Amino acid sequence: MPVKVYSADWCPSCVTLKESLQQHGVPYEVVDVDENPEAMTGLLSQGIRTIPVIERPQEDGTVQLYVGLPQLQEFLNER
Repeated sequence: MPVKVYSADWCPSCVTLKESLQQHGVPYEVVDVDENPEAMTGLLSQGIRTIPVIERPQEDGTVQLYVGLPQLQEFLNER
């Protein structure tokens, strides 16, 4: 199941994160927060004020969020 990546075209960290996911063979779908402002509103309501964000579905129906490049390695280690 692909993860969601909340990002924007102007964000260099987002580009780096997507390249890393591709290199590791991780399927993902992009949610562009500029084209979908409701997505950014949803992140802000959870106290998240930065992108990129990886949203990974869990078996129990919840999602795990990984915020920014510092948590990319944590995500890769847990998959």
